[in-house]
Amino acid sequence: MVAHFENRKRAEVMMQSRLTKARRGEAVSNLPIGWIQNPDSSYDFDPEAEATIRLVIETFWQTRSAHATVRALAKAGIQIPYRDRQRICFRKPSVCRVLRILKNLNYSGTYFYGKTQSHPGGPTLPNGQSQRIKVPEEKWIKIFDHHPAYMTKEQQEEIKSILNKNQYLNRDRPGKGPAPMQGLLRCGRCGANLSVTYPTKHSHYHCSRGHGYGEKPCTTFMSDEFDRFILRQVFKTLKTPPVEMLKSALEASRKKSLHELSWIESERERLGHEQRKAEDRADITRGSLPRVHFDALAKLEKVREEQERFEQKISLEPPSPTDESEQELDELCSIASDIPELWNHPAVTNQDKKEILRCVIDHVLVSTDKKKIDAKIVWQSGTETSFSIWQRGNWGSLIGELHAQKLTASEIQEHLAAGKTFYGPSSKYHPGLHLYDIEEPAS
Repeated sequence: MVAHFENRKRAEVMMQSRLTKARRGEAVSNLPIGWIQNPDSSYDFDPEAEATIRLVIETFWQTRSAHATVRALAKAGIQIPYRDRQRICFRKPSVCRVLRILKNLNYSGTYFYGKTQSHPGGPTLPNGQSQRIKVPEEKWIKIFDHHPAYMTKEQQEEIKSILNKNQYLNRDRPGKGPAPMQGLLRCGRCGANLSVTYPTKHSHYHCSRGHGYGEKPCTTFMSDEFDRFILRQVFKTLKTPPVEMLKSALEASRKKSLHELSWIESERERLGHEQRKAEDRADITRGSLPRVHFDALAKLEKVREEQERFEQKISLEPPSPTDESEQELDELCSIASDIPELWNHPAVTNQDKKEILRCVIDHVLVSTDKKKIDAKIVWQSGTETSFSIWQRGNWGSLIGELHAQKLTASEIQEHLAAGKTFYGPSSKYHPGLHLYDIEEPAS
């Protein structure tokens, strides 16, 4: 315990010393890639990395987009430099690596320190130091014009403004576009969210993971039939809501809420007991056992901080209400059954429709190849619906598979006429329009 306390005090003294030096204008940490330090402690551009860093910044000014910058660099075969100890290495461009250059204050000639600080009373790491937490930028120690700059401060602020306007990091958002499944699709191969674009009047879904590296998406497709099938399944669910299942879910929710309330009460009692113990120990050892007394005070402070964090968490995440009635549930089911009729009403926006879908669908896993779209709808209830749709222009492959099953021409015609055109729920094939009119499979 004594060694642990001494290590912690030593770390705090060293940190205070570094902060004092930084406030005096001395650099107490290394700059990122892009500079070399001279014997007199001044800095010059690093000749091994300078050209590439300037190219990254110039490319951004041309494209005005982080993703477009990555794509342009990847297409040109440019790699981003980074420092591995004393060596300079290069990695393929990614959005994160480009943003580290565009947004880091060091590249505008500003040295900064104090981005994090130790968390008193928080978890202690194996080296005896406290866990570090982030500090707001206005509290950082900044030294302007500390070293040669790759861009001016005004240019960097403009870059940040452009990036903020281009902010599309949240791939789960409903959005305002017409694609009904935006934010609900997940790649069946890598698990990433599927983004949506509108290169034509149709919605184009594509995996977003490779997008950050300027690579081709591992899942991509464009299919109105896919959206239409899922909507038909949602409408069927809303027209006949599973009332009994929802009542069971309501009862389970009530039990969970009661359990949460019981846990909150017991946790408050535990923290109160810990506080009383620490207070009693501090009173008993005051003036007689300094080290034990100091440890008791530290324990007391830690318990009080834990109480504060606990109460903040409860205020931000209060227990779910338990007063919903079955009558209210029936009213909600009645409203839900009217949604299919109201779906195309002019007052219902695209964003409204997507919010409705989120009430019944958790997510949809999608994998594609040149022939088919394989998907699985994961409903909010936990049930799943799997299906596969042939990609547009692959009806010949469907007929080929049926022929390989030894079906005759007349049997194939009957098969298509019966609506058995993809795996899972069936659909009717319209030769003239190439559309699906989705129906339930025959039992």
